[in-house]
Amino acid sequence: MGFSTWNEFGCNISEAPLVNIGQLMIQKHPANWEGKGLSLKDAGYTYVNIDDCWQAKSRDAQGNPQGDSAKFPKGLKWLADTLHHMGLKIGIYSCAGTATCCNYFAAFDPSHPDVGFDQIDANAYANWGLDYLKEDWCNVPSDFQSAAGSQKLYARMRDALKTATAKTGRPIVFSLCNWGQFSVYQWGDTVGHLWRTGGDITADWTSILANITNNSSGAEYAKPGAWNYPDMMEVGNGTLSLSENRAHSICGAFPPLR
Repeated sequence: MGFSTWNEFGCNISEAPLVNIGQLMIQKHPANWEGKGLSLKDAGYTYVNIDDCWQAKSRDAQGNPQGDSAKFPKGLKWLADTLHHMGLKIGIYSCAGTATCCNYFAAFDPSHPDVGFDQIDANAYANWGLDYLKEDWCNVPSDFQSAAGSQKLYARMRDALKTATAKTGRPIVFSLCNWGQFSVYQWGDTVGHLWRTGGDITADWTSILANITNNSSGAEYAKPGAWNYPDMMEVGNGTLSLSENRAHSICGAFPPLR
């Protein structure tokens, strides 16, 4: 569990706020019933995940991914090292298509559709010290808009991450985000560690309830290390009531199991 940037910041992300979020996550708060102070990190919230818009406008001359130097002047490796020093982990975002949902570079290479940028990207993520990858489903070519096509693209990144981990010793959690399409809950555990079970969530109780309901689909396929995922929480956003925030927090903190 942890913090993901999108629902709070959208594309307006940068280095300093993410460091501040990390500091807030390790800050101790009074917990008198325990007789000690507890932090969000103590409660199991350990990830700071960067969503879309972290990228520069293009890859470098060798095809390697690069971060936006205006948003991340010290670089993503520095940010990863800083959060690791706090005892936290860091995640990054990409897309299985030709561009991300906000039209930054992504994993699919139209010039080399059978190879893509998967291995180049996975190597960079591991070398930067990243712990988590969310791979979205925007701008995926029509030839891959099926269960078989989705499995193929996600398996390609799975294999690239495994190769990068073998070289660097950096394990990376792989989160599939094809919006619950193609019965992903039936095969998601063969290529990733968690998978979205529905569309994008909004700070509205109807949307939240729909995502919680969708998350029960294929509950029998969930198990330790392979989770149904109802999208990021919206706690504290919009006009949700206190009761709705509490219910959302409880339901978002655990995947359904049977």
